[in-house]
Amino acid sequence: MIALNLRRGLLRNEGTLHRQERRVSKTEYLPAMSASIYVPEFKALKERIKDRTKIPMKAQVAIQRKLLILMYTLGKSDSEYEKDHHQKRIARTEAQATQDSALEQLPLEV
Repeated sequence: MIALNLRRGLLRNEGTLHRQERRVSKTEYLPAMSASIYVPEFKALKERIKDRTKIPMKAQVAIQRKLLILMYTLGKSDSEYEKDHHQKRIARTEAQATQDSALEQLPLEV
């Protein structure tokens, strides 16, 4: 819904959710709440956002968004959820970096 702000003379959005967005938000609330309690990644995210903004609902919505993106990605790639995917990815890149640095130290034979 768009309303006229007489003081500024500008049109602004009221910030109402559309019907579909409202449904998604309602269905995502409880999974996001349990994820923020039991999953360490989401728990840390919630604490970080709550400390920064002092608004708990912003943290909740951020977790909802992150879960929605995760569900979309898993469905699109037809893969399963890995609990420690992020740690494995970091370990893989570190192993690649040490392998590359080891190759740089080898003498070149001509």
